[in-house]
Amino acid sequence: MVGPPTRTRARDCTVTGLLASVVKGTVILALVRIFGTVGLNAETTAIIAVLAMLSIFYGNFAAIRQRSFKRLIAYSSIAHAGYMVFALVDTTGGRASDLLWYVAIYASTVIVACAAFAVLCPGERDDVQALDGAFRARPVIALVFGLAMLSLAGIPPLPGFFAKLFVFTSVVASGYLAAAAVAFVGSFIGVTYYLALFFRLFAGDAQTAPAE
Repeated sequence: MVGPPTRTRARDCTVTGLLASVVKGTVILALVRIFGTVGLNAETTAIIAVLAMLSIFYGNFAAIRQRSFKRLIAYSSIAHAGYMVFALVDTTGGRASDLLWYVAIYASTVIVACAAFAVLCPGERDDVQALDGAFRARPVIALVFGLAMLSLAGIPPLPGFFAKLFVFTSVVASGYLAAAAVAFVGSFIGVTYYLALFFRLFAGDAQTAPAE
């Protein structure tokens, strides 16, 4: 009876990862194809920056209240979409490259995180509390999951840090220092819940099934 729930959980998490990363990434890349080399006036750039910041703050504030891992990833993907849209503010010519790096790093990290969660928390449980003590039961998979969370949080020297660095550096170089500072503050909200998931791996007694 252990096999089917595990496969179901793995399938559900894979779908969550694809929806949260690949689908949104494809939409963003389509926007880059349209606006990648188009000069934007000040009004359009301001609107894009505001929409990006709203997405970052809303996504992070919504995610921080979630107890379901899949819902947390879904809301956090809104924040990451904001970082991707924020790259459109760039006027240095690096929009396309910044977005390609961000989408590639974010999509692969989310898929790895969802796959690792499926292994750490088999069965029907989806609440983040199921991660408590997971490192004790499955240290290798827990470490993979933990590194994915730190990367999504933008902790150096992991890939997610450089993905955000490229975007923020381009925005600052384009002369939008104030907008970059506000978005940077918003990104710290995301750090809190990603770190909370990371530390759950080492807290309390193991809630996950032991490795067979």
